Amino acid sequence: MINEEINRDAIALWEVTYPVDEKVWMPSIYPPLKGESILFVGLNPSFSDRGFHTILTDSKHSSIPHKDFYSWKNKSKFNLATAIEIAKESKKGRHGGRILIINY
Repeated sequence: MINEEINRDAIALWEVTYPVDEKVWMPSIYPPLKGESILFVGLNPSFSDRGFHTILTDSKHSSIPHKDFYSWKNKSKFNLATAIEIAKESKKGRHGGRILIINY
């Protein structure tokens, strides 16, 4: 799937661009696309503690310490499959109708 290729390429780009630094977040992770969707790839990582708290509340990932999970310095512990599940959760719209673009 195209999202898998994009996710691998983004992580590979981070590998050659950023040293292990606690001030850097993981790159954006994209879930599978539906049909002929348009994907806007952003390379300006940001992180919303409040947004992740909202998304993860009452989800099976609510116990994940999201700041640690998405921190580049903890990249060896990063789980791409979990990140994709969280990205899918963010797209469901059950969080007040907001869509959170997952940028790390």
